[in-house]
Amino acid sequence: MTNWNISYEDSRELENKVYIDLRSPIEYSCEHIPGSINLYLLNDEERKVVGKTYVNHSKEIAKAQAVSYVSKRLSYLVEKILKYEHQYKNLVLYCQRGGYRSKSLVGLLNAIDIKVYRLENGYKGYRKYVRDNLNKICEEVTLIVLSGNTGCGKTKILHMLKNRGYPVIDLEDLAKHRGSNLGHVGLQPQPSQKMFESLLLEEFLKYKDKIIFIEGESSKVGSLYLPKSLIQNMKKSYCIRVDSPFEHRVSNLVKDYGNTTLQNELIDSLNLLDGYISKDNIEKFQQKILNGDLEVVAKELCENYYDKKYKKRDANFSILNTDEEKSVEELISIYESKNI
Repeated sequence: MTNWNISYEDSRELENKVYIDLRSPIEYSCEHIPGSINLYLLNDEERKVVGKTYVNHSKEIAKAQAVSYVSKRLSYLVEKILKYEHQYKNLVLYCQRGGYRSKSLVGLLNAIDIKVYRLENGYKGYRKYVRDNLNKICEEVTLIVLSGNTGCGKTKILHMLKNRGYPVIDLEDLAKHRGSNLGHVGLQPQPSQKMFESLLLEEFLKYKDKIIFIEGESSKVGSLYLPKSLIQNMKKSYCIRVDSPFEHRVSNLVKDYGNTTLQNELIDSLNLLDGYISKDNIEKFQQKILNGDLEVVAKELCENYYDKKYKKRDANFSILNTDEEKSVEELISIYESKNI
């Protein structure tokens, strides 16, 4: 290999590849290229120390300090790289800006005949790729938008469609949030905004030139913002409203939130509804959850909160969901008809 550098766009064309993130664990945990492996050169504390040295002393002293840290784990790093070399045909290493961290290790590895690529401009270059492509693809994709009241079964239907092999973008799964005030209960912490955008772009790229099912959302899912171009596209896309009998909706909500391990989190989260419903009602709902009366709480929240907040949009078609299996078959029939 004579040229170790590669752009992110060109790296996507490599066969059987893996991205190796050389940044510290905290940098990686906040945001990274989806699917990449973290093999840090400096841990979080070492990176902090080197940064202070750079600011308070000089670049040269900071570099020497970094080399001292890295040298202690160099044999481990090379051992891990050799392991990945046996698993993957192409290894692409990156740091934050494609600077000293990746340049030094890539140079060393290639010098000892371990062939790896260095990502040009590092993670910063990758972010430019995301910014350049996310809005564009959000504008261009063809969508089927499922809308409907809380608990009508949209998410379950989307999961079943995906399991059947149909293109689905599950925004709530990517965002780790169901979209409502209580939508975080029982889920992992939400990713950062940048990480969410990266995951979203990867999903769209998987389904390029296909018609994609997606759930209608507002501009935010929890604390995360959807691209404005996606919101605009959803507003003009083919829309299918999912209606469902009230009891069926309540049953779905009880299944989603009824796990006893979620009880305390659900009780605490009801305080987020302060300002929308009275404190007396919040306390009443909290007591009912303690008593195991989640069905009553779900009914009252649907009637007096969720349904009042939900703004119905004009739909091209509507289905009555009393059985998700039958609803999926109906949606597949619409999809296959191509009359969208």
